[in-house]
Amino acid sequence: MLHRPPPRQSLAGLLSIVLLAGVAAASTAVAQATRTTAAATTAAQPARPRLSLSWTVLTHQCWTATKTVKVKTRKRVKVAKKFKTKTVIKRVKKRVRRCGQRPSKTHGRALHLRWREHGEVFGHLTLAGQPIANAVISIQTAIPKSQTTSTSAITNAHGRFSALIAGPDKTITLTYSPGPGTEIVAAKHVLATAHLTLNIGHLRAGRAARFSGIVFGGHIPQDLYIQFWYFAGPTGWQPFSHLAIVHRRNGHWSTDVPIPVDSRGYRYEIKASVVASPNWPWAHTDSDIVTRIVS
Repeated sequence: MLHRPPPRQSLAGLLSIVLLAGVAAASTAVAQATRTTAAATTAAQPARPRLSLSWTVLTHQCWTATKTVKVKTRKRVKVAKKFKTKTVIKRVKKRVRRCGQRPSKTHGRALHLRWREHGEVFGHLTLAGQPIANAVISIQTAIPKSQTTSTSAITNAHGRFSALIAGPDKTITLTYSPGPGTEIVAAKHVLATAHLTLNIGHLRAGRAARFSGIVFGGHIPQDLYIQFWYFAGPTGWQPFSHLAIVHRRNGHWSTDVPIPVDSRGYRYEIKASVVASPNWPWAHTDSDIVTRIVS
């Protein structure tokens, strides 16, 4: 039986096959070299410390806890065929009510504090999952248009630390430097309100009413004003036409506000607020709402 020889390939076809094989081999070599370089780079870079933070507000809370107490009881026991009364001390568990400052976690870019309310930052410093003990954490506090102060905290054996936070408005920056030229930085804005009181006498139609109060918050800038608002139902809070200026030395303020003639019998819900000022180091501050009926 005769066998036909296989068809001859053209020179161009052979060249294309050789070129394709060369390109595939080159691509494989480049990929292997890339993987090797990436692995070497990863192995060359040291692990970076991790600073995790938790921001909380300390609020007054009450809770129930279990407490072990000693209780004396009288018990009759038999001694030498005679019964005697003996005092026995027993330990019993008792539910008790406790109250105090407890941290509540907050979320968001800013930490909101009320007047005389404190916050706290809890931190955990680790390296490759292991705690870094005795590390110095720098804490810088910057109050807008005021001084910048610095303090520090040292991590314990578990790599943890904490620091208290109070008003007024400020930016808190925490920094850890594991070595020269290397820093881990985290920042948080604090928005704290001051305290504003509002005193209002009787309101009489067609006459001026005396509004007075005091602002607590430390530094009082020049030309700090108080705005008054009344609740107008569907239209919301509307401003009175008069303002009061705060005395820089003691924070007191007072002014006379005219009451409309045709407002007899009207029920006013009134509040005061500190007008925003570039030199006022607190967040927006309102007073409590005062209710008065015009006579």
